[in-house]
Amino acid sequence: MAKKKNTTVKRNIKKQNPLGYGFFVVPLIIIVFLYAFIIVIMEDKEYHYISPVFKNYQALEKTEDKKLDNYFTDEIGVFYDEERHYLINESSNYFYDKTGVRLYAKTIQSYIDENTKVEDVFEENGEQLCKEIYDSFSDNGVDMVVLFVQCRGGFVTYTYATDEVKSVYGDKLERILEQYMVYYYNVVGEFDELFYYSYRSTADRIMGGFTSPLDLIKENLRVVILFVVAVSVIGASIIFYRKMGKK
Repeated sequence: MAKKKNTTVKRNIKKQNPLGYGFFVVPLIIIVFLYAFIIVIMEDKEYHYISPVFKNYQALEKTEDKKLDNYFTDEIGVFYDEERHYLINESSNYFYDKTGVRLYAKTIQSYIDENTKVEDVFEENGEQLCKEIYDSFSDNGVDMVVLFVQCRGGFVTYTYATDEVKSVYGDKLERILEQYMVYYYNVVGEFDELFYYSYRSTADRIMGGFTSPLDLIKENLRVVILFVVAVSVIGASIIFYRKMGKK
């Protein structure tokens, strides 16, 4: 009688991920909570993004023969005394000396109900209002206009720059000025001071040449910290996943 051969059946058993979808979800939750914590501890530092400069700009040719006594029209009373008149004009002259761009500001009040966003009111005609202001002062050497709209809870700004300004600076000059106005509003909280500091900081930034990596890190510290935390959490998750898979 023939003997039966013993046969061994090998089965390939795939090891399953013990965490399942948790491998992706848990690190994401950790990152979100850590970023929220970073925002809380840095709340008083008021970090805001300011566009970096990666080009050496040449200032526009100056036209000293065209000047105004005041480079602002203030309908809401931001510059309410002689000292503030001097500061806004002095900062406008500083901006001009650095960039060659004559800057003119106009402040207006927006009366809208609480359910209406100011952007919905001025988005369509904000730039047109800036253009009309420019047309009024173009013969006086004005190159760029800032329209400052005060509203409930803050403000909105619109800008207009001539083709000559845009041919040299593109949209960078207008963008950086608007970013600094948001930044200084959160830092100083006073409308008159945010004009003074924004004008000077914008001129220094745009004409300061290449933005250093150290400045970029300082100005975007939250993003840097979040990136480091995200890489650390994801790296630790991968190591943990591989170790669990070997068991």
